[in-house]
Amino acid sequence: PVLEQTSESGGTNVKEFTITAKKWLFDPNIITVNKDETIKLNIIPSGVFFDFAISEFGVAKKISGITMIEFIAEKAGTFEFKCSSCEDWRGMKGNIIVNGEQSESTTGNTENEPTNNGGLTPPSFPSS
Repeated sequence: PVLEQTSESGGTNVKEFTITAKKWLFDPNIITVNKDETIKLNIIPSGVFFDFAISEFGVAKKISGITMIEFIAEKAGTFEFKCSSCEDWRGMKGNIIVNGEQSESTTGNTENEPTNNGGLTPPSFPSS
């Protein structure tokens, strides 16, 4: 199960996730956050000891028990987190998807925005 908590402290948005690390996998292995949020990852190893890394955010930590990792998602994109002490072919990795900044004009009601649907217009039905 994914434990995701969001809080605000001093105007900073904080997202917290619990990741279980088992032999050759992370659960969850995909996390989605927003740019400039403070991210807290609680890594709970289940019978494994390893090095955890997110190179794009300068994260590198030895995991030998429940470990909290905190960083700021400073750039948008998809970034890999992984066991850096495991062979790559084992596949012990996941992704953090960092959504770009949302301006006020792109949040809220999007019903009236045009969509690219291949030039097709949906049928309209008279209201009764």
